[in-house]
Amino acid sequence: MTTDAFLSAIFLGILEGLTEYLPVSSTGHLIVLSGLFGSNDEKGKVLAIVIQLGALLAVCWEQRRRFARALGGWRTDEQQRRFIANLGIAFVPAFPGQRRLTSGGQHLLAI
Repeated sequence: MTTDAFLSAIFLGILEGLTEYLPVSSTGHLIVLSGLFGSNDEKGKVLAIVIQLGALLAVCWEQRRRFARALGGWRTDEQQRRFIANLGIAFVPAFPGQRRLTSGGQHLLAI
């Protein structure tokens, strides 16, 4: 890995971390800045996927107590049932996109 690619990866990772909790598109920022860095090739797209996976895992780690509390109390606590239902509803928009992305052998970030 070249120094430029390494610095680009570091900068994109920091950008993802800063924009993950903000009401802006962290994915959009990654795509735009990857284009500015000239890394919109296949390796750049894989890097964007890995960066976003890291952000997802970080959020899951940060919220692990909340998830454990919800899973442990869903039978008796209405608030925990509501949290699980809302979490499920939040994933509904991903289902049509998942079917579209996996049909016909399309790539995940084929833009």
